[in-house]
Amino acid sequence: AFNWNKDVFDVTFVNALLGYFEDLVKFLPVCARDPESPFMEIGREFSNALLDRRDEDESSLYGSVLFNDNSVEEALRNANKTSPLFIEYTIFSNFTAVHGAPLMFNRINEAIMRTLGAKGAGIEAGMEVLPATAREVNVERGASGFAGTLLFGIAFSFGPAAYAVFVVREKEVKAMQQQLMNGVSPLAYWASCYAFDLSLYMVSFVGALLAIQIFQTEAFVEDFGVIIILLLAYGLAIVPFTYCITWMFQTSGSAQFGALVVNLAGTCVLVAVWYMMFANDNQMTQISIAVIFFRFFPGFCLGHALLQINNIGQYAMVTNSLRRGGNPRNPIVFEPLDLDIAGFDLLFLFAEAVIYLLMIGYLQKAYRTGECKAEGAPPYSFAQEDDDVFEKEDDDVRAERLRIERHEPEDLKELTRSTNPDSMLAALSCVRKVYNDGKAAVQCMSVGFSKKECFGLLGVNGAGKSTLINMLVGGMKPMEGDILIDGLDMRQTPGEAQKHLGFCPQDNAYFDLLTVREHLMFYGRIKGVDESFLDQVVDETIEELLLSEHKDKFGSQLSGGNKRKLMCAISTLGSPSLVVLDEVTTGVDPSARKAIANFLRKLSQRTSIVLTTHSMDECEALCNRVSIMVDGGLRCLGTIQHLKTKYGQGYMLEVTIRLPEESEEQSIMAGFGYPEQPKKRINSLGVENSLIASGDEALYRSRFKLSSLQRNLDMVGSLSVGVLADWVFVNRSIFKLAKMLRAELHQDIELQEVQDRRIRFLIPPKALERVDVADMFELLEKRRDTYAFSDFTLSQTTLESVFNRFAASETKEHVARERINAYKGLPVRRKPLGRNVENAV
Repeated sequence: AFNWNKDVFDVTFVNALLGYFEDLVKFLPVCARDPESPFMEIGREFSNALLDRRDEDESSLYGSVLFNDNSVEEALRNANKTSPLFIEYTIFSNFTAVHGAPLMFNRINEAIMRTLGAKGAGIEAGMEVLPATAREVNVERGASGFAGTLLFGIAFSFGPAAYAVFVVREKEVKAMQQQLMNGVSPLAYWASCYAFDLSLYMVSFVGALLAIQIFQTEAFVEDFGVIIILLLAYGLAIVPFTYCITWMFQTSGSAQFGALVVNLAGTCVLVAVWYMMFANDNQMTQISIAVIFFRFFPGFCLGHALLQINNIGQYAMVTNSLRRGGNPRNPIVFEPLDLDIAGFDLLFLFAEAVIYLLMIGYLQKAYRTGECKAEGAPPYSFAQEDDDVFEKEDDDVRAERLRIERHEPEDLKELTRSTNPDSMLAALSCVRKVYNDGKAAVQCMSVGFSKKECFGLLGVNGAGKSTLINMLVGGMKPMEGDILIDGLDMRQTPGEAQKHLGFCPQDNAYFDLLTVREHLMFYGRIKGVDESFLDQVVDETIEELLLSEHKDKFGSQLSGGNKRKLMCAISTLGSPSLVVLDEVTTGVDPSARKAIANFLRKLSQRTSIVLTTHSMDECEALCNRVSIMVDGGLRCLGTIQHLKTKYGQGYMLEVTIRLPEESEEQSIMAGFGYPEQPKKRINSLGVENSLIASGDEALYRSRFKLSSLQRNLDMVGSLSVGVLADWVFVNRSIFKLAKMLRAELHQDIELQEVQDRRIRFLIPPKALERVDVADMFELLEKRRDTYAFSDFTLSQTTLESVFNRFAASETKEHVARERINAYKGLPVRRKPLGRNVENAV
């Protein structure tokens, strides 16, 4: 016998298993097919034995061989003869390696040839994969195409989300509104945005085409021309589609996230839904309907078209199958531009580019007029509302309303033309805005603005000022009424009317990456300032508003005060007939407020101004006429002096009590029981006993416990006798002075405020029936020494007190209205109170 290890194989061969089966192999045929054959059982045992040894071998075992010794010995004896030789063997192969069986077969044949004398002989073998069938090609291409489509869709969903940021940001800071009000047409605005964002999309477009060519993506390269058309159509549609989405969001961050989610949903989710539905033969009707709605998302059109182009072979195979009613012998041949492949998607994309652009125009108009907001006809009649408004208005407001409403709209147009030297510049005739919840933001407002007049509009938060201002500048369409500016109707021709307006919104409508000078140059060109004078106008405006040090700073780098200055400067460019300033000095430091006030004072000499503010001092310094709004209607109207006289509560007397002289202080300390001991410190009980001993027990009970001295005493624990004596002297003098004023002038004189030695009395108008202002001055001057006051100031009540009076009345009316509504079972609207109302209350 020969050595199996050395003579048969050139590699290490474990023959222990062969010895185990040696006796049986000699007597059993190797290729027995009979299941009952003893060899079949031997084969199973041999296989199990190999499996048991698998953990003992370090390397993988591709297979083993079981020889029939009888056939081997017979072959060796007849090796030199010419008759054919037969050797019987069985291969056991590890089929986890596809190439294991042919390798084992080849190796064993080589071993047999060498054993029989053909030293160095070898058999060269090769392996070739059979060509894939059409079904296999389509399935593989479809799987890779689906993954590629999803990746393509995800990539093309991020870009359009960025287009929403800039548009919503401009709406968020009112920059878009500012541009439209300064003469930019909506068509020009959206066309410029569309052109810019489409140019950004072209970068992604070119990058995607280069990637397809560089990586030679098979499905896309074969139909490269169709891919170009598809991506171009997607860009034309996705940009306006994103603009339409932005109207649902108020902030740029939420708009970017929302646009991304919508685009991803269209490109990935809807495509995946369609793909799963398409695989179900029972849902063909449903999928045909669903696809119509899905295609209104440009992302779905892109993903669906790409997937159909990738799966064109698989789609043809399914469509031509018998189960779908096809004819495999006469199949339908599909091309990429066929309607069922990418044709419908391309048509939808081109159509959507036009439809969504038109929708932008509708949304722009609808949001300006308020049609897309929760507004509409109120649940009650205007007649009843008007009766309530007319009942509350005073004589001046009624006279102004009748002056405006007696003219027909055409007559008002003529009266407000700037060419008429005696005319009004602007007029509001029965302007009304009522929300759907029944809140009347503006109630039948009629007022006119004269030339070169600064008109102050006051009111607490929620009174309707911002709504009125928005309607006046064309940012919102009134429900009823006419708004005329320089002979132009804001409702009919808002674009023309806005050319005569300058508007400073309450928000800072600036561009982050434009400097102060660039802002003014930009808006100057929009307003039509002659290019030859533009630099001069911009430089003068910058200098007047003290912005020279900041003219080269970006808008995002400016402080709050300088941003307000910039907004004020923009509103005055182009010499508008009417400048509307909505709280122009809110949040501004005193120096910036002074610069703005000086600028507006010069501006009022050549143009009309409508100013809303919470600063009464600013209103008194700038405004010729003032009106106070309460619950959407005007309650008073006139010059500041007229309002003070009519609604003021008389005069304010401010008096400063002097410090006691040494003799007066010694007298009081002697009454305490501590003569000539001003530095002696006494505790709380000592203070009480001292005031009782001096006869000031009532003063102690009524005023001391509420004074700052009591708080200091609580913190420190003691108080000097001298300080207590000074306090007693001042408060004795206050009470004596109040008693004298009530006896000499009027008994209803009210002590309103005490701040240390500074006191304020309110003298009612009835006091003037007994004495005039000159007599009051004479009386106070004569009694200065007697009642121990060093100086005094006598003045009318301030505009702030008049404003607070109306603010307080609005609060009371609102509370009463809530109670009535609650009694009737009607919904109660909670109205936020402004800071002035809180002060008044």
